[in-house]
Amino acid sequence: MKPTAAAAPPGAPAWRPYAVVAAIGLALYFQALFFGLTYLDDQVLISDNLHFLKRWSSLLESFGQGVFHVSHEGDTYYRPLFTASLVFDANLWGSWFGGYHLTSILVHLAASCLLLNFLRRLGHAERPALFFALAFAVSPALTQNVVHVPTRDDTLMGMFVLASMSAFISFIREGGWRSAGLHLVCWTLALFSKETAVVVVPMCLAYLALVEKGERPWPRAACLACGWLVVLAAWFLLRRSALDDPIPIGPGAALSSLRANLPGVVQLLGKVFLPFNLSGLPNMKDTAMGWGWAGLAAVLAAVLTTRGLAWKRVLFGLLWFAAFLAPSMLLQSTSMAGVVAEKRLYAPVVGIFLILLETNFARGIASGAGWAPTVGALALLVHGTVAFSYSRSYRDRMSFWTRTASASPRLPLARRNLGAMYFLDGDLVRAEREFLAALALNPVEPMVRNNLGLIYMQRGRLEEAEEQFLLELEYYPRYANALFNLGLLYMNQGKVKEPEELWAKALSINPDHLDLHVALAALYYNHGRKNEALAVINEMRRKNMEIPEAFRGLK
Repeated sequence: MKPTAAAAPPGAPAWRPYAVVAAIGLALYFQALFFGLTYLDDQVLISDNLHFLKRWSSLLESFGQGVFHVSHEGDTYYRPLFTASLVFDANLWGSWFGGYHLTSILVHLAASCLLLNFLRRLGHAERPALFFALAFAVSPALTQNVVHVPTRDDTLMGMFVLASMSAFISFIREGGWRSAGLHLVCWTLALFSKETAVVVVPMCLAYLALVEKGERPWPRAACLACGWLVVLAAWFLLRRSALDDPIPIGPGAALSSLRANLPGVVQLLGKVFLPFNLSGLPNMKDTAMGWGWAGLAAVLAAVLTTRGLAWKRVLFGLLWFAAFLAPSMLLQSTSMAGVVAEKRLYAPVVGIFLILLETNFARGIASGAGWAPTVGALALLVHGTVAFSYSRSYRDRMSFWTRTASASPRLPLARRNLGAMYFLDGDLVRAEREFLAALALNPVEPMVRNNLGLIYMQRGRLEEAEEQFLLELEYYPRYANALFNLGLLYMNQGKVKEPEELWAKALSINPDHLDLHVALAALYYNHGRKNEALAVINEMRRKNMEIPEAFRGLK
């Protein structure tokens, strides 16, 4: 007999469980509409990039470049659908950041509802399916994905993966090219949201081997093989043409990264159940392992104490967790070494839920008897309360980096960026303290010496400022901001040739740097070179950059 989707309780409208999930999620995260920038990638991807995002032509351009195209320093991330979503946001909301948060919230609510549908398609009872959809919607471990706009790539991927898997199950059980087409379209959208979605095909095969009990699963799956190959080939070729270095590290380095990040897997697992040590950039060295081992013990206890366990379904859940988490552990960026971000859990956490759905806990939720309903309700209440409180650490840049540096005091990146926030607020004493702390942890931490140079320049200590800028460029010769700031220092000393050379080099590295265009135009104009100044201004107009008022009449 074929498995079928779980039916709603008699008399209950089919849409009601989805409305409950959406309403609770919206109430929990509504406050994010009033949050600002965290300065963890969002200022680069959005506020500094509005001239690109506000052009509708950028929808197509996003498929031909990496997500951090504005830095022009060798991108390794291909997430065009994420960029396209920002283009829609920019044209809908402009510079109002609350609108970007609204889109992220709506994507999360859609993913939560699609999880409910996916669990019902797998044949799980209504109550446990609803419980785990709610657990997904309110999980503090997933808060970063909802309230931090740059992590929307994981959220989009998770949403389309769930839709793709549900359509795949429908096709395998019932046939119909509509379901097959929906599966392929959603998988394509997932791939163009984030590369990790490549594991959907292996998970489809794992589903056939471990879960599906229908009459003709393998012949129907074979009908999809051609579609899978076409989608994969198109995505691969577009990604390869968009990125200079599509695979940034070799197999040996990838395996080394996986081994180094294994403790982080345990830490992430712990955060699913016990929401402690939450942080935007959790450093493994600063995160307690005890909560992770406790979470692992809870899963093992739930599995081992359940009689008549469907071991194949448990294995499917374990494979789901491992398959969706492994790519981010294998291709760890060297600049983020030691950081195991919570945002990586968005798709993998579904695997943990699939395991728990086979245990006595889920059976107790389904029957409404025993300890399970009380424990489940208490868990939802605690997790929702923690998520509501934790999300407030993303409300502005100072709140975010203060918490991040407090949670990861041995992470140079956290100390560096907290110093940058103090600098932006004009607190040079605390800024210098954090920059020096970052250098103590990593003497070649990027951007720190450039920032110290800015502090010394403001204090009139010009020789020390020049020394810091030169040291930054010695370590990172393609850092456009250091070239720009060193040029400013020389310009303030009355020099012309040096700033011009530095800024021309910086623009060759980052042609989208607004301040560089303005400074170079001003240099040309102030020295009577109006035609050259006009050429810079016209280039800014061509790129839809904001023209300073002093230059708007220059023709």
